[in-house]
Amino acid sequence: MESYLDQENAPVQPIDSVNPIVPVLNGDNGPELSWQPGNVADRMEPGEPIVIHFSEALEPQSIDAGTTLMLTKGGVAEPFSWELSGNALVITPDSPVEYGVEYVVTTTPEITDLAGNPLQMLDSLEGDNSLDFTLPEYVVDDGGEDVRRGPFASTVYPGFPCASSTASQAEIDAGTQGVCVSSSPEADQVVIDQLPIVGLPANRPIKVRFSQNMDPSTLVLGDTVMVQADDNGSWVDVDGELTVETRGFTFTPNQPWDETGATLYRYVMAGNGGGTGCAGICSADGLPLQTAPLLGGGLKEGGPDMEILFRGEAAADTIFQELANLPSADVNNNFQIDSNEPVLTGDTLDPADTPANATFIVPRGTGGEGLVAYANTGCGFDNPADGTPTQCDSDKIMYVTGLLNTEILDFDAENQGVPVVIYPTTVALTNLDATAVIGLRLTSDDETGGLLGAIPVLGDIAQDIVDGLLGATGLGDLIEAVGLDNIGLAPIPTSTGPNIMRVRYEPEDPNDPNSPRTVPPVGFIVDTPDGPVFRIPFDLLFDAPALSLPLGLEHNVKSLPIDNVQLEGPLDFLPDGRLFIALQNQEPLDVDLEITLAGFDGGKVLLQIPPGGINLSYQSASIQ
Repeated sequence: MESYLDQENAPVQPIDSVNPIVPVLNGDNGPELSWQPGNVADRMEPGEPIVIHFSEALEPQSIDAGTTLMLTKGGVAEPFSWELSGNALVITPDSPVEYGVEYVVTTTPEITDLAGNPLQMLDSLEGDNSLDFTLPEYVVDDGGEDVRRGPFASTVYPGFPCASSTASQAEIDAGTQGVCVSSSPEADQVVIDQLPIVGLPANRPIKVRFSQNMDPSTLVLGDTVMVQADDNGSWVDVDGELTVETRGFTFTPNQPWDETGATLYRYVMAGNGGGTGCAGICSADGLPLQTAPLLGGGLKEGGPDMEILFRGEAAADTIFQELANLPSADVNNNFQIDSNEPVLTGDTLDPADTPANATFIVPRGTGGEGLVAYANTGCGFDNPADGTPTQCDSDKIMYVTGLLNTEILDFDAENQGVPVVIYPTTVALTNLDATAVIGLRLTSDDETGGLLGAIPVLGDIAQDIVDGLLGATGLGDLIEAVGLDNIGLAPIPTSTGPNIMRVRYEPEDPNDPNSPRTVPPVGFIVDTPDGPVFRIPFDLLFDAPALSLPLGLEHNVKSLPIDNVQLEGPLDFLPDGRLFIALQNQEPLDVDLEITLAGFDGGKVLLQIPPGGINLSYQSASIQ
């Protein structure tokens, strides 16, 4: 203050004559206003607020809901509440934002900044006082069929989102809590991952996010949601507060978790026990919680209770970040593509152009080995005899539904990057049609001369096995129907149904791949000449619980490991401040599906995810 010549009188306050505006930033599509959802309404979900950022703080007294600030849904006034958070205006509709309906926010010049300067124009790009958006269509009825699916737990924290087998005391003492319940017997699964009992920082709540809007009356603490501590072999309730959200809940204990790790805790989400009907936690549509995705049940079927064990650990001061796979073509999260959902079309596709949150999977070479002469994904063959596939690249795409929990740690000098922990979870992918051309020696005398010698065939299987297949499975009728008598080739069309991928924990000993898998994968945000990039390697388990092959054939898409998935992509921020990460695989990934017949190793379907064929986009929740 001594620098002022006049030590007796305060400086005259500058006159503020600048009108408040919504800032215009350069986005992916050119100039964009700083508001949520902005030009990307397909990245918004029910329960999130409308957020408009201004160049300066607004005068609260100038905002009057229904007079100077209005919200309509489908042209009709929609009740809402509002609040100011710094320079941001946060608008929360009384009912969660709905899909497929236009919302319009309108302001008047009576809204001012703190100096009384009026908000002349809400949308300076269009020159008017309104902002509008429409979420994608949520398909309920597709051709007369109700295609709504029950909710599933997209992410849980702590733990892994699946109902699990009951753990023995020995398993608990060893730090595990069983395995995910599956329709496949453990003997048929390629690998089996024990679920670790993980830690929850003493200062963190339990958080669960669901795939659908939930019925809040079915989320009741002490009933359908239980949080308990082990007291010498008996479970006692943990006192705390359950906060129910549109698509999730948070439980905050009254006292911090025991950070010594000596206390075993659990939280339990009630299922309906299987079958249909709401007898536990349910969606707003009255559909039961699907707790066991590997059971492969139908759209309306529930599952057993989901019990997750954990222990407390030291408080954390790092950043826990929730992400969503948005935008998603599977808007209604029913693991299938319905009419009017925004999918890619076309017969040819450059893998680098795989749409967001999708996986492009193609045959590798001829697609077959052994019993399988040829294979194609998405469709069949123009000529099964010579293996000429039909072109249908857009049908080779599986669309992803899922969420992700992450932890952003402190800068790692050794790796010259910011570590990001990816907490293992489950993602669902839509159906994939495929056709495998099976080669069989149909007769004891080779009427086709050298043709069969050039075709990968089952070989000299005992004639009674072949005869049994021809008679018992109807293979002969199928071959006759498609006009392929005696050439030894039978095209077998299949559909996988919903596919489930699980992100695996890493081995606790990095030098011993057979050590227990207890460590979440870690990637790094690194600086590059093109800006910050996120890179992460991780392993997956792939299941197709609804896949059933004809003709007595069996498959191994049951906890099938896909190792060393390498994803990389840039980090960016939307004009409203939300974090956005786009990731693609950098190397091809081979996926071999084994097929067996009558106990014999029959052959393989050889598939590949080409570079760029995995395209995942992750977006953070609203910053308000």
